[in-house]
Amino acid sequence: MESYLMKKLDVGVDFDDVLMDFNGALCLFHNSRYGTTLSRSDIKSYFLEKTWGCSREEAVKRVSDFYWSVEHDTALPVTRAVEVLQSLQESVSFTIVTSRPESVSTQTLNWLNKYFSGLFEEVRFTSHFFHEEGLMTKGEVCREIGIKFFIDDAPFHIDDVASEVETALLFDTPWNQEHNSTFPNVSRVQSWSEILTVLKN
Repeated sequence: MESYLMKKLDVGVDFDDVLMDFNGALCLFHNSRYGTTLSRSDIKSYFLEKTWGCSREEAVKRVSDFYWSVEHDTALPVTRAVEVLQSLQESVSFTIVTSRPESVSTQTLNWLNKYFSGLFEEVRFTSHFFHEEGLMTKGEVCREIGIKFFIDDAPFHIDDVASEVETALLFDTPWNQEHNSTFPNVSRVQSWSEILTVLKN
């Protein structure tokens, strides 16, 4: 009987608020430094300056400071992300495609190895309006490496990749509630448990 290896499904995964509870940890950082009392549910816009009542430049500075903070290093994974990835690693090839600046790759990889060691093929850093690093968009990276499924929480990123992948999953968050994508291959998912069901099917 002829044997063969089944090709793994290529899935791209965003980092912040899909793997790491970024905004939950960011609120702890912001409350400590700026005297606010924010929680993750208070962040209604992807553009943090709207929540913080500051300029875009100041918001960029605060996020940059967060990357170097203890709150970043002690941030927790999104609920069930670790368990689901572990359960799928035999059949799915996961690649992280993040719009974080590559200048914080050490902090990013240190955190990743703490919780998700060995679960990702590679980590790709892309461009973003918050910083001037990166030459490619998430969509361009997906096209380059042949990603079929992509999971993200940011409205503009999910629409960017939708034209390059078969299925784009928008991870439900307080800051993407008003987004209704015009791409028919974009679906909203509520949790990693739901993502598990989608990928198994």
